[in-house]
Amino acid sequence: MDLKLESIIIEIKAKGLFGKTDVEKYARYKKIAMKDELTYLYITGRESYQKYREGALEVFGKDNAFFFDQDNEWERFINRIVELLK
Repeated sequence: MDLKLESIIIEIKAKGLFGKTDVEKYARYKKIAMKDELTYLYITGRESYQKYREGALEVFGKDNAFFFDQDNEWERFINRIVELLK
């Protein structure tokens, strides 16, 4: 976890994941977050390796994984934060 905002924790990566073990690690972290009733978000500047992108989506879910190398991701991220804070 890199940032906590009320009941939201955010994992921040500059260049995405670096291996299958990262996917497994974040899956474990998400389980811990869920036990504490926290929403776990993942943001990255980019994820060039498709398998790791898919892994992040699988772990965090489409609504909670943000890839800023795609259009409109900042807006989608901010909207998700606002939604969760209501």
